[in-house]
This record gives sequence, structure tokens and C-alpha cells, in this order.
Amino acid sequence: MNLQKLILPVTLIYFTLICLACLTVPFFWDVTFFSHQANCIYSSAHWFSALPPEVDTGGFPLYSIWLSSAWLLFGKTLAVSHLFVLPFTLGIVWAYHRLAKKLLHESVVPWAMLLLCVEPAFVTQGILMAYDIPALFFFLLAINALLDKRFVRYSLVLVLIAFSTKRGVVTVFSLFLIQLVLSSSKERFQLKTLLLFIPVVLALFLWAIYHHFLTGWYFFYPEPKLAGEKILSLSEMGKKYLLLKWKLADSGRIFLWLLALGGGFRLLGSGKKDPALRTLFAITLIPAIVFLLLLAALSNPAGDRYFLPVFPGLCLLVCALLQHLEVRKRIPLLLILVAGLFTGNFWIYPERFSNNWDTSLKVLPFFELKDQMLDFIRKEKIEPETIATQFPLIDPLRYTNLKNSDLHYTNAADGPLSKFHYYLHSNVCNTDLLPQIEAIKPTWKLVKELHNGQVYIALYENPNFR
Repeated sequence: MNLQKLILPVTLIYFTLICLACLTVPFFWDVTFFSHQANCIYSSAHWFSALPPEVDTGGFPLYSIWLSSAWLLFGKTLAVSHLFVLPFTLGIVWAYHRLAKKLLHESVVPWAMLLLCVEPAFVTQGILMAYDIPALFFFLLAINALLDKRFVRYSLVLVLIAFSTKRGVVTVFSLFLIQLVLSSSKERFQLKTLLLFIPVVLALFLWAIYHHFLTGWYFFYPEPKLAGEKILSLSEMGKKYLLLKWKLADSGRIFLWLLALGGGFRLLGSGKKDPALRTLFAITLIPAIVFLLLLAALSNPAGDRYFLPVFPGLCLLVCALLQHLEVRKRIPLLLILVAGLFTGNFWIYPERFSNNWDTSLKVLPFFELKDQMLDFIRKEKIEPETIATQFPLIDPLRYTNLKNSDLHYTNAADGPLSKFHYYLHSNVCNTDLLPQIEAIKPTWKLVKELHNGQVYIALYENPNFR
């Protein structure tokens, strides 16, 4: 039996088993916002009407419509939600494998698939049912269509990308630049290149008009409610740019970037020409640069997942570079890359620095600890409203666990500390309230603390509460 034919089925089974093992993992981080949005569509039938302002991003709610449709057909449960995101995860594997077969030697394809299987951001985002997973599938589908010159398919997929997330519009612009770079000098400035983007521009225009008709505003709320809608000063942009480069290299990807950039410059200096490498450099670097420049200008906190379209290309790129080496040199380097990515799941920084909880497997114990702490709170008959906490612990069970419950804690941002009877904290809270936490730990009474893996959650009681 040809082992090469088993690579794709085995990888598909691997990700299916991961999904089946995680059917009880709740919505988490920003995905909870879209669970809230899907709940509004599901319960209030906002199919063709305006969403409530608190969950309206201005973008087309494709992910939330998909989720709410699944709930209507099969019931509103976490298991149904996971199973309806799984096809997009498997679609990514399939599209990635097609790219690998197009652009890599057959002997390197298994290594490329192995790198995808341990890529922390992709694996974790799939487990967390992230709305970026459909967007990544459409992106890889578009790359395949572009390379195959299936331009009708390519043009239609661009619409799905733009409707999948608001960042999808930026991804479409990245694809436009990729297409220009990969086109010959004759094709580059042909009218048909621009014609391919007419459907996506028209779809966005029609959506903007329709949304304005419903709400009175277009893509951005007229009174910015999100920090991400603010433009940073030049000095702040510089700091944000450095932070984003760290995010690109985090979770073990530093090894891939060092090899990709070092090997790329060396190969370029040798004068060797490799069309597949040119394609992979374009697929990887263009989205990376576009997102770096855009996100550096905005005040919105940006994590690893914002660069999700970059990481599959990066895995393929390093494999394409390594295939120029002898096998005896190639295998040790590939083993280092696999080990680097896998151990990257457990890289953790001091609490004053943000950790990539939503893009690494070290987050998984958090959900069990959160449930255990809630059981303790109920057992002790502590009213949840008397407990202050912050994101993501502040998210209601109705949207994280899809429970018919209004249970939620009080927002710690509504301080001061003296008004709170209890305070619930976890290192999973990438807090901007650090002075608040540092004041609590030495002076408040520790009521209960739970640990599992690299995660902890602790409940404190205010000794001066009246």
C-alpha cells in the first residue's frame, strides 16, 4: 500500500478525534461574542433584521448564521456547535494537503502534514470553535483556486472570505497582492485581474447599504465602542509593531521563521530559482506584512490568531526550503521544528505580559477549573453577583456553555475594589487591571485556589467589606 495515500485520511481522522474528545469545551475568548450573536439570531429570529447594537460588528454575521442554523436543526448544544465547525477544520486539512502536493516534493508532504498537526494556533482554534477557522478554510480554498486558475471559483470564494470576518476584507486585499506577485508581467495589469474582484466589492457594497438601511451606519459604529477602532500615535504604532512581531514568532514559530528567512536569503544568494518557493514566500509574507501594518495602527489587542492565514504557508515554506537539503540533514531540522511547535503550546510568560491562551493547548485545564470553582461557590452559597472578575471569566454561562442560565459575575472594571465582597482571578485573564490584582493578593483572604497544569483560578474575600 502506498503510504502517501494514507497521509490525508490519517490527518483527517486525527483532527476528527480531537474534535470528538473536546465536545464539551465551551465557547471562549472572543468566540463567546459570536456565540452571543448567534443566540440573538436563534432566539429572536434576527435573520433579516438588525442585530442588537451590543453584538453588531458591522460585518456580515456568516459564522453566527451558520451556528444558529445548526442549533435550529439539531439543538443548541456545545456538541452540535463543535460538529458544525469540524467540516471547516477538515476542509483546511484537505486544502492544505492539496497545496502541499502542488508545491512540495512527495517525500516532504508527510512532514508538512505533521507540522500542521502540531501548529498550536490552528489546533487550539479548531478545538475552541473559532470563527477564524471558516475564514482560514476559505483563504486556502482561494489559494488553491488561484493556482489552479479556477477563476470563477476563486472570485466566489473571495465573497465568503469577506463575509466570514471583518478582517476577511484585509485577507481579500492580501490575495489581490498575492495574485499580482504571482502573475506574469503580461497578466499583472490585465483587466480580468480586477474583474475577479468585482463580485466581492459588489457584495460588500450591497451589504453595507442593507446594513445602513437597518441601523443607520455602515461598517463602523458611529460612536466607537471598541478600542480597536482607535488609531494609535506613531510612537504607539512602533511599540505595537514590535509586539505583533513577537506574536508572529510565539509558540515555537520562532524556529520556523529563522529557518524560513535564513534559508530564503541563502537560497536567493545562491542564484537558484524555485517557482514553488516564490509562490510560498508570497502566500506567507504578503498576509504577514499586510496584517502587521494594519494591526500596528489600531489599539485593539491583537493575538496570534489574527495571523492564522500566515501559519499554514509558513509550515509549507520551511518544508520547501528543507527539501533542498540532503535527507540526513533535513530530518533532524524537521524534528526540531515539530518539537518547537509542540512545546510552543506550553510557553508561558509572567502575568504582566499577555499569554496566548486562545491559541495554545495550555488553556484546556481552565474550563474544568472554572466549573470546579463554580461548584464551590454554589456549595458555599455565595451569590455570584457579589463576586467581581474580568474577561474571560465575566462571560455569562448562557453564551459560553449554552446553558439556560443568567448566572454571571460582576465586572471588576466597575470598581473600586472596596465595593466588592469577593474577587475571582485566573492567570488566564490577560488583565489590564494588574494594580488591582497586586493589591488584592497580599491583603485579601484567599478563600479557594485551584491549580491544573499551567492554569490557576483563585477566589479572594475582601476583609474590609461592609
